[in-house]
Amino acid sequence: MAALLQGTPPGGPRKELFSFLRTTAAPAPELEAADLAFAADTGQRGVAGWVAAFEPGGAMMRRGARIEGAAAIGDAMRDLLASGRLAWVPVASRRRGDLGFTVGKATFTGATPADAWKSTYVTVWRRQPDGTWKVLFDTGRLVNEP
Repeated sequence: MAALLQGTPPGGPRKELFSFLRTTAAPAPELEAADLAFAADTGQRGVAGWVAAFEPGGAMMRRGARIEGAAAIGDAMRDLLASGRLAWVPVASRRRGDLGFTVGKATFTGATPADAWKSTYVTVWRRQPDGTWKVLFDTGRLVNEP
């Protein structure tokens, strides 16, 4: 299976074609650590922590719309992060070279029980020139539980 990933990394727009194959590759603990640090920083600093995890040109999908760039990502998450607590934990990860992903489970606790929800997510990570990992793309899906 192949997919086309579009983004605006430093240096300008580009398209990259990726192939996905079933693998028995080992987990990527460095990405799980980056994901947990992302969650902790967002828990402590709210939208500033969320935005700081994204690489320049990073993007996210929210409510069916692709959101790119720090300002737009911050605007998209500001009200949600100000209205409750978003927490998450990765349950799986893989990496190949300078790209990798984490998948996990998230919960949102709002002001009232009716505001609460659960989701699953996938975050695509890219290693930066300084060796750190930043979010290239993030998306989630609400989970309806009985």
